[in-house]
Amino acid sequence: MLTRRKKIIILSSMLALLVVTAVLNVVLSNNNLAGDQPAAGGYANNFAQFRSQRFTQRSQAILFYNSILADPNVSAQLRTDAERNKLLLIAAGEKELIVEAMIRARGFDDVIVTHTTGAINVIVRDLNFTQDRMQIVFDIIMQNIPNATEDILTITPVSQ
Repeated sequence: MLTRRKKIIILSSMLALLVVTAVLNVVLSNNNLAGDQPAAGGYANNFAQFRSQRFTQRSQAILFYNSILADPNVSAQLRTDAERNKLLLIAAGEKELIVEAMIRARGFDDVIVTHTTGAINVIVRDLNFTQDRMQIVFDIIMQNIPNATEDILTITPVSQ
């Protein structure tokens, strides 16, 4: 059984690791974006900032769920809920990354996908966004997100 001091050390280590990961993510994103800035605006940076924030928030949530799972004093129901929510969060993140990669592979400049209960939001940076291009995004969403027809789908084009 872990003593209180060991728990504090473990949680502190996990928090320090999260901070280091977030800092590295921001530094590396800024280095990679130096040549990728569009002439008409800074949307590439906005997309990178969103990804960085999403990564940080999800990392914090996973750390929270891990701390619940590591605590021997929590109830069985709380432990079950934490495990389920952690797995749902990981699965949603993986699905969003896959869909984003598939949309970018179809020639779109950049994309952000968020999928929460009841809503799918897609922000696409594309200079030539037409009805046909929207249909491509729609088809990718429908093929890759289970029960997407039950969710509200919002596709927002950004042309800069």
